[in-house]
Amino acid sequence: MHHDLRVMRRIVLPSLLGILIAVTVLPAQAVRWEPAHGPYGGRIAMMLGEPRSGGLYAATHGGGVFASIDGGGSWTQGTDGLDDYDVFSLALDSSGVLYAGTGTGGVFRSLNRGATWVRLAPSFGPLPVSRLVAAPGGMLYAATYGNGLYRSSDGGASWEAASTGLSNKFITALTTAYGQLYTGGTGGGVFGSADSGTSWTQLNTDLPRGGVNDIALGPDGALYAAVSGRGIFRSGDSGATWIGLNNGLTSPGVTSLAFSPSGYFFAGTTAGVYRSVNLGARWEPAVGSGATNPDILTLAVTDHGGLWAGSNGSGVYQSSDNGSTWEQRNAGINGADLLDVMCGANGLVFASTQGYAADYYSGVYRSSDQGDTWTPVNAGLTNLEIRNTMYDRAGVLYAASFGSGAYRSRDNGDRWTLLSSGIEGDQSEDANALMLDSAGRVYLGTLGGLFRLDTAAGRWANVNGNLLDTNIRALVCAPNGSIFVGAVRSISRSTDGGASWSHVVTFDRSSVFSLAAAPNGYIYAGAYAGGVYRSTDNGDTWTQVNNGLPDTNVNVVIANRSGHIFAAPGRKGVYRSTDNGANWEPAGDGIGASAVLCFAVNGTGRIFAGTLGGGVYRTAGTTVGVERRSTAAHAAALQVPTILRPGEMATIGYTLDAGCSVRLELFDALGARVCVVDDGMRETGTHHAMLNGAGLPPGCFWLRLTAGGAVATQRVVVLR
Repeated sequence: MHHDLRVMRRIVLPSLLGILIAVTVLPAQAVRWEPAHGPYGGRIAMMLGEPRSGGLYAATHGGGVFASIDGGGSWTQGTDGLDDYDVFSLALDSSGVLYAGTGTGGVFRSLNRGATWVRLAPSFGPLPVSRLVAAPGGMLYAATYGNGLYRSSDGGASWEAASTGLSNKFITALTTAYGQLYTGGTGGGVFGSADSGTSWTQLNTDLPRGGVNDIALGPDGALYAAVSGRGIFRSGDSGATWIGLNNGLTSPGVTSLAFSPSGYFFAGTTAGVYRSVNLGARWEPAVGSGATNPDILTLAVTDHGGLWAGSNGSGVYQSSDNGSTWEQRNAGINGADLLDVMCGANGLVFASTQGYAADYYSGVYRSSDQGDTWTPVNAGLTNLEIRNTMYDRAGVLYAASFGSGAYRSRDNGDRWTLLSSGIEGDQSEDANALMLDSAGRVYLGTLGGLFRLDTAAGRWANVNGNLLDTNIRALVCAPNGSIFVGAVRSISRSTDGGASWSHVVTFDRSSVFSLAAAPNGYIYAGAYAGGVYRSTDNGDTWTQVNNGLPDTNVNVVIANRSGHIFAAPGRKGVYRSTDNGANWEPAGDGIGASAVLCFAVNGTGRIFAGTLGGGVYRTAGTTVGVERRSTAAHAAALQVPTILRPGEMATIGYTLDAGCSVRLELFDALGARVCVVDDGMRETGTHHAMLNGAGLPPGCFWLRLTAGGAVATQRVVVLR
């Protein structure tokens, strides 16, 4: 019986069908974003413990505020209501209300431990709120970096300036002790106020010049100050005089101070954590094992979790033995800075992250489950500053390294080999971009020019030719095979694989950060101080297309297979255009005020976004509709055998009513691309391509023909 049913199915399905397909474009779908689950980490601006509940808070540069109720075992992101995810400072008042000071958005308040936020009026202009203090008695203080101090007696409902006598308005430290306020700033020393900020007195006797990064009250009642580049100083007379405490402190770059109930005094520095058991009379390193990033921005001591250190790029570290050993506690902290994201045709996703310690970068992470989990894949990488990754048509993976040229991996990143033979010239090893041309050749864009790989020899050849600007930031190959190079203030084009170049446009002020090619052949450039530029004539002319964009500092642009263009303007999330850039609309539901630095789109049309300080985001689903029928200006007919038997060769025919760039691709039922059947420029008339069924599993597939600006699709069934 089962055999008869299979025979009947074969009979009722036609074996060959010539189809005239009229193409229709479905309405653009709404775009929703969600954070991927890693790579975890980020720049931790401040950490704060809640004594009553044991809760813990971490403010990040770019990811908002994260809260933990299980001693750092897991973290929950709190950005609902925040319109600026760059958080500099935190404060808790006596009733448990949480306050956050942001980079440009002012002060926000949360009544539910950071789950939701409300902006407090007014903002303080586009200035960072560098420090917050909730003082006893209900007074709230907000220190700005550029306009001094403000205070509020009504929980932030109203504010007044509190900077009379405060000559240094760039405040980086603020604390209260014994009813007095103390501030420190960049180059202006320490100031004190005995009247809640109404007036200030400079307290600089014996204190060396330099920025004051932190001020803390010690268990002995003395004041301690961390002075940038000079170390740690103590005052036992409320700031009147100071003495240095730097014996054993080999790193003068002190960023933060903390005291523990067990008698330890800790200093966070740009070279790790130091500790003292005698209130700073002598210091010793407390970097311990497990702390891989030595650049520490903030310290916190809690009753429930011991010592916490927030790093400049690698998230949170915790020590329960006063700094002898450390453990990263980042589960849920999507705060990493992304240099690159890339989607492979094999379903893998790669992300390159960056740290900010000297020569410290996190390298490459790989995900095989669309960003749910990530694994570092850095074996063989001697330089972890990876700016771009890319597969070639043979499935070989390449990485552009800023400082070492290029690496290659034949096993999806498990092992890398340096591939820099032939890369010569000033700054030529500072690589930014990779590209595959229409012939499948690999290109590397560097600050010293453009190189093309001789795959057989494993050697790069310089293809700068008459290229006027070799400071390359972006590369793209158009559907017609033209290569475009984006440099600091210009774009150049080659139609012969880099043998010769045309300097197609120069910008007076704009710097090109990104290039993208749409399926219809339009080229887009994302630029700083220029927004989005578009060329509809293969680069001959360029037009600004910024209608609807809230910022003309565009970090990155990308096109999906429906021709929708996505752009990331400044710190404004994501915008989309469905009309070739003529108009833009917000498409950042869920990604909020993140600064997106890189995009990648997979075979199903799902987009991944790498952010500055917010980790990796992904769209909740595809960004393209399921294309069934469309009106084709170029693709007049597509002839496809709708049934294919295993191992069978099938002839695919299509007719063009005008010469154009053609791409014929096979996708599986989930929308992942299986292979490219035909690709290149084709003349008017009928053409044929061969589809090899060898290796195709049984099931439903879709053939898609993109011809100029038209798209036609047809289903193909592979039988058992």
